[in-house]
Amino acid sequence: MSSRFSCPDAAWSAYARRYVRCKRRCCPGCGSLWARDQRQKLIQNVGHVGEPVALVTITSPGRDAFPDGAEWWRERELYAWWLDKALAQLERVKRAAVARAQRRARAAGASWKVIGWTKPQQKRGAVHVHEVVPMGTPALRRISQLYADELAARLEGGKKRAPQSPCKRRCGFTPGGSLPLWGFVDTGRMRGGVRRLVARESNSAGRYVGRHLAGQRDGRNELLEAARDPALARRRLVHVHPELTRRPA
Repeated sequence: MSSRFSCPDAAWSAYARRYVRCKRRCCPGCGSLWARDQRQKLIQNVGHVGEPVALVTITSPGRDAFPDGAEWWRERELYAWWLDKALAQLERVKRAAVARAQRRARAAGASWKVIGWTKPQQKRGAVHVHEVVPMGTPALRRISQLYADELAARLEGGKKRAPQSPCKRRCGFTPGGSLPLWGFVDTGRMRGGVRRLVARESNSAGRYVGRHLAGQRDGRNELLEAARDPALARRRLVHVHPELTRRPA
């Protein structure tokens, strides 16, 4: 087995009569295996949806939103504060948006769900979100678009007052300043002055998201970097809807 999968904390198990890995995702060896398994889980399940899907991407605030640009993310105290507030707001907004979308789906006699999502880490250290939503029928396309629009309306431009801390002054914040929680929500391409989600084959969408997780674009494994971030140690980074994982192979 390749050296990158070796576990430095493997211990001998008298019961199993072999060395047992620690299975921590922050481990240099076990983390690589975990990231590979999560990537395959996402690609295989999204690829077997069997109908067109669309991607909704939620980005972190841009460099121009902070006084010191990329240097801000190196201030771990502020970063941990931003991460807690941003993910808490995202969960609240998603819960309300999903409930509203599912009510619309029931009224239309359809079944709608978020197929899966990931929270990889960008090169500068900030977290962004990729979500996969169904686009198989006109009703599902309409509901997915309304869901994406609601996320954009609630998340874009949201701000919270920055905490009082020593690193606040070093980052250039003035007293009473605020930080943006999220940046841009990609709700599709511009068509006739309105953004519309772009439907794509499920296999293509799964490979696209998996490519980001595997680092095939710039050699970075974004999922593994997020897993090793102490601020994300206890957070779920990849999710696939249970209806897909329960399907027989």
